[in-house]
Amino acid sequence: GKSMQGACGAIVIGSIVNSILTRSAANNRVITKEPEKWLKESFLEIQKVLEAFNGTMLVTCILGVIEDETGLLNYFNAGHPLMVLYRDEKASFIEEEITTSKLGTPFNLELGIVQVQLKPEDIVFCGSDGKDTLLQKRSPSKEQTKNKENGQILKLVEESAGQLNKIHESILKMGEISDDFSLIRISYLGNLDLSTT
Repeated sequence: GKSMQGACGAIVIGSIVNSILTRSAANNRVITKEPEKWLKESFLEIQKVLEAFNGTMLVTCILGVIEDETGLLNYFNAGHPLMVLYRDEKASFIEEEITTSKLGTPFNLELGIVQVQLKPEDIVFCGSDGKDTLLQKRSPSKEQTKNKENGQILKLVEESAGQLNKIHESILKMGEISDDFSLIRISYLGNLDLSTT
């Protein structure tokens, strides 16, 4: 975020998630817990810490786990822009709607876990709403207006053939970024046999 509150929120949430990941993988341990259970425990831990701020620090995020061998993706989306799946040269939103409130929302106990079976060569994108809220110039008055069309990202992903740099370049051509901008690309390669390479 652009504010001090947003910066503090990023530090707090980063510290909590880092602690969860460090503890989960301590002593080179392989996590044997079911993905849904791990996600629920992580959600409740983050939620409990943020509740101490009495609703003054609300955080949007996507937290998920991909099983390397099977490509099964489990995640929850807490008020973040919808995730995009790029498969067979077509882009679509994975979820129809957000099912989990922002983290830190008082009495936030409803956790909606989304499960998606990824196929080899599938690509998943998730990012902040800065990619959707661009300042655009309007002719002839040259007055700036905000683009709030979140479906535009689907078109850009398809036109770029899922290439992150091309998506970024296209977004910059469309207008000026007016909010925090992040975009993550995760590609699933399938169950590679590393013994032969």
